[in-house]
Order: sequence, then C-alpha cells, then structure tokens
Amino acid sequence: MKCITQQFKKCLVAGFSLVSLAGILGPANAEAATRLERWMDKELIPHLTERLGEHPRLKGEAFSIVAMQGDNTSPEIDGLSEWLREEIHEELQSAPGVNLVWRPTVAPWKHPRSLADLNCSASRGVNVQIGIDTRWDDVANKLKVSVRALDLEEGAWISGFGERYEGRASKRERNAMAGARLDEHLRGLKPLPFSSTQADLLASYLAQNLSCLLRQVDSDQLRVFAPVPAGEMPRLFATTMGIVDNYLGQFREVTLTADPLDADVVLQTELFKIDSARGIHQIWVDVKQQNDGSTLSGSQTQAYLQLTAEDLADTVQVEPVSISASGAAATTSWDKTEDLIQAASAVTVASRSLCRSNTPWMLGQVELAPTDSLPSGSCFALKITLAQDANLLVFGQNADGQMTRLFPSQCDALGDLGSGFFMAGQQLHLPQNNNGLLVLDNTTGTERYHIVAVDDETAAAAVNKRTSGIPDVCSGGASDRETVKGFETAMARLSKTTRGHVQHRTVQFGHH
Repeated sequence: MKCITQQFKKCLVAGFSLVSLAGILGPANAEAATRLERWMDKELIPHLTERLGEHPRLKGEAFSIVAMQGDNTSPEIDGLSEWLREEIHEELQSAPGVNLVWRPTVAPWKHPRSLADLNCSASRGVNVQIGIDTRWDDVANKLKVSVRALDLEEGAWISGFGERYEGRASKRERNAMAGARLDEHLRGLKPLPFSSTQADLLASYLAQNLSCLLRQVDSDQLRVFAPVPAGEMPRLFATTMGIVDNYLGQFREVTLTADPLDADVVLQTELFKIDSARGIHQIWVDVKQQNDGSTLSGSQTQAYLQLTAEDLADTVQVEPVSISASGAAATTSWDKTEDLIQAASAVTVASRSLCRSNTPWMLGQVELAPTDSLPSGSCFALKITLAQDANLLVFGQNADGQMTRLFPSQCDALGDLGSGFFMAGQQLHLPQNNNGLLVLDNTTGTERYHIVAVDDETAAAAVNKRTSGIPDVCSGGASDRETVKGFETAMARLSKTTRGHVQHRTVQFGHH
C-alpha cells in the first residue's frame, strides 16, 4: 500500500491528490498498522488487481467504486468507506488491464474552448460497480467489510470476485464510520438525482457528456441542431436544455444551427417519469448523425432529476420545429393528422408470359405482399393511391442498399407524369410507359422502393434539399453517400418536424 500507517509521515509530506488517510480517519497517533489496513494491503488489493485483470467478465470492463448498503447503491458514504475507495483507486488506477472510471464530483461548466481540451475519462459507460459495504456488528462487536462486484446490466453480483473482512476496528476507524455525507460522486445517478435548484449543474453534467460524444465526430466544424422537445413540459427542463445549448456553442469546433437539414448531428431529448411519489425523472439525450441516422457510440447520455410538485406545476408549452421556405427552422401551430398515401404496393401480371405481350395487364393484376417473391425476368409495377392532394417522389435501392431517384427523373423513367402533383383518390400505376411494367434483371435479393408524398411547399423544399444528393436513374448511377437507413431516418424526422406534411412508405417483395 502507498499509505499504510508505517508510511504515514511520508504521506503527510507528499500529500494525496484525492483524500488522505489523515483527512478521513484522523491522526494516526503513531500506532501500528491496523488489522484492516493489513488486510487491505495483503489480501484486498492483490485480489482486486488479479481478478480485474483476468476475470472474463471484468477484464478491460469499465467500472466505478461506490458505497453499498446490502444490495443497493448508497447515496451516502461514511468516512471509512471513502478512505477504502480512495486507497483502492490509488492502487488500481495504473494497474495493467484494469479500466477504472473515476467519476469526479459534478462541477460548474469550465468554459473549455475546444473539444480537444476535454477530459472524457469519466464519461465512459460503466456496466460494473465495485461495491464497498462497511458496517459494525454490535452483537459480535466486530467491523465487517465486504467488497463485491455488481453487474449493472444483469443486476446480479459477479461470481468469482470479492473479499470480506471481519475483525477489530481501531478508534479512528470506528470514528470514521460514525460520520456519513452525500456521495457527490453519484450526483446525477438514480441514488442521488439532481435537485430542482441545480439546473446549472445538471446542464454542466449533460454538456460534458454530450461534448465527449461530439468529439467522436471527425469534423473541424460540427453543425449541431439541438431543439427543445415540443409539447408541455416543466419549465426547469426547458431551461436546462437551453443552458446545455449555450455550453455546446462555446466550442470553436461547434456551430449551433436552426436548420436540421444543415446539421451534422441532431440532439434528441426526452424526459421520462420514473417515480411519481418522489418526483424522480430521467433525462435522455441521443446524439444522432444526420447522414445515416445512427447513434454515436457510447450510447445516450442520461441523468436523474428530482422535481417538486411546484416544479411540475410550473410548465411551458414549446412549439414543434418545422422547416420554413428558406430552409431555416420555424414553428407552426397546426398539425397534419390525415395520411397522404392511402395505399402503396407492387403488382404483377396474372401470367408471366404476358410480360412479353403488348397488353400485359389484360387479365388483371396480382398484388404482391412483402413476403411474396418473383423470379428473374418477371414483370411488375407500383400501384399508389393518394388520400390527399400531394406531390410524389419515388426512389429505388439496389442490392447494395444504394439509393436512386426514379421520379422525377431527367428521362421520364416512369413515364411523363407532368409536375408530379396528383389528386386525392387518384390511383397511379407506375410506370406509365413501356406497357406500364418494369422487368426484373438477374440480381436477386429484395426489391425495395420508397414512396414519398408531400403536400406543402415548404415541406417539399425541405425534402428536395435532403434528397438532392441522390443520383437520377437516367444518369446510370446510385448514391454511395446516402444509406437507406439514413434516408428513412431523415424522412421520419421530416414527417415529425413538418407535422405530417411529409409521408414516407416502402414497397418491397422478394426476387429469386
């Protein structure tokens, strides 16, 4: 150990970077190392070092050290548990194969100017807790200490790991157990949620974690769209997220944008009620990449918040964000609740031999379900019925998942469809040239088409801007920049931000 009693004078001279033995346990009075200190030195630390570096569930796993009361994480920590934690941290922080996450006390925002200046070690996800449980057994007149590992994902103790101590306690150790305080290292976690008077600390906590996630994006100038969620919500929540935006905007690599279509990443925030009786809520913030809709690795950032009845009664109404004609975000007070597309499907001819005739649809059409499959050389068409007056766009994807614009196209690939505006109730059979059919080549797999309907000029401008990078089918190319997942995520987001003035449907069937 680095600071057992025999070395106490040396420790007083050198000092600790964290909490010293003297600061927690009081003066040593020159007594020899206690039994607890010898146990920690000879049994606990060697066991932790060995098992954390070799145990199949623990090797390389990020973990933190907390005080426990039985099977529960304690929001309070006594002086003896704190000293044990500090000593374990001191010994393990440089041990090979050990991934200890030291979670510092939440502090006010420090105004860093660059993402590169951040210390993100505490923002790593933790799936394991090393729990220290100290208690005094009055019947046996003994100190009992248990150190175990809890798998947070499974909610169970990890077998093959742990040490226990039972024995006498020195006067200093007994005194240290008598005093307990809130463990501010847990602030923001469920055992110790932020209070309603700590909006600045909550915003600082969220901004620190989000900044570390943003640092993963390879960009010298990162454009971030960070809307406050729409709807009625506690004013404290809206205020907190506004402060988070201000913090993020201080980085020279970050530009906050009011246009989600111009953003590199979009922050999606939700507030969940966890415990009504205690007013416990949980804030989740996702960082979504705009190009493909994926969440940045490291999962979401989250924090727990305790709201009083007065906090919950003090609410604000936040209007949803939509897209203006200029492409900038704006708010609107009306919803589009009706579907734009009544039905969309693929159909094939009654007999495959008709694919080569001049009247392929003379015997009618057979609608294809997503589970149906056609062989190569078969013919088919898209059938679309509109529920509302709307403009249509049609996209296809190839076997590699690359996107191609089919309509509107430079060569009228699906026929001369005019401006692309169609009336409610109108049934479209696409294509409207080449006898109204498409023929499958020899590339087997899943045939998939994307139908987008738009009934508002500003929403149409937003869709065109978002899809401008998808190549026209007449050019013979396909986009290797636009992924299907990114496209579908973007259409879903536009449907939400334009409040239903964009609708996206997919049509698919098998090809064997």
